[in-house]
Amino acid sequence: MRCSQVVTCASPRKESARRREVDRLHAVAAKYYRAIVMDSGNTERGANWQAMIGHADQVVIPVKSVDDAAEGASRVLAALHAGDEHAQALGREMLAFPHPTG
Repeated sequence: MRCSQVVTCASPRKESARRREVDRLHAVAAKYYRAIVMDSGNTERGANWQAMIGHADQVVIPVKSVDDAAEGASRVLAALHAGDEHAQALGREMLAFPHPTG
């Protein structure tokens, strides 16, 4: 099995550039990999998150075992349900699982 990693840094500037970057990265990765995993950090407000959702076949939301973690997962789920048909379908079929802290 061959694995590679591309790391990007979230910056509050250049929202549209980040959307384009996600689209470009996905286009290149799709040429070489059958499975592509993208981590948004559960930041549902960014253009990069919206671009990732546009490319997603499945959404996984890990929820840490701390009091406020469920709130972040709930915001992601609400954003999926408020999105286009594709995002809504992902929201209906998403996976959430507890992630122990530590």
